[in-house]
Amino acid sequence: IRLPNDGKYIQWTFLQLNDVYEMLPLDQGREGGLARVARVRQLLLEENPRTYTVLVGDFLSPSALSQSEINGTILNGRQMIASMDTLGIDFVIFGNHEFDLDERELISRINESKFSWISTNVYKSGTDQPFSSTIRYKILTIDKINILLIGLTINVDRSYIRIINQTSLIPFVQQFLKSISNIEYDVLVA
Repeated sequence: IRLPNDGKYIQWTFLQLNDVYEMLPLDQGREGGLARVARVRQLLLEENPRTYTVLVGDFLSPSALSQSEINGTILNGRQMIASMDTLGIDFVIFGNHEFDLDERELISRINESKFSWISTNVYKSGTDQPFSSTIRYKILTIDKINILLIGLTINVDRSYIRIINQTSLIPFVQQFLKSISNIEYDVLVA
């Protein structure tokens, strides 16, 4: 973005992940693995400290490891929360597979995490309240530029949540932006 008066450029970077089910590399260490993601994140941060790491869903389930038991307790994504906290994830948005967990387990995973969960269209069933301790949006301010982050989820049918306009997101986003018209932003990231 070029600021109008001083010609100064503003740069930020989003490192986006999704559908992360395994932590270890594949193909005898030549592909994948969260250690490689951590290295890419480190390099991006060195290049630009305004780098944000966003996981846009589907990491708590399904995976074989999430169904593993330790001391008689099924992990249910606990290992992924610890891994993503170590990796340095800044923000998470629900994917449909997060809701494979029952309500109690999902709330436990949210509470165990150090990152923020952004969820614009997921509500606690029967209410107008965001699900658990999620936030509806986040404003990042970089050199007077306000970036509005929203998180949208689709394709979920669980009794403990209500997802607004899963099939028609554009009208929902337009309505949501009207509802927060007092919030100033320059860039929208959804």
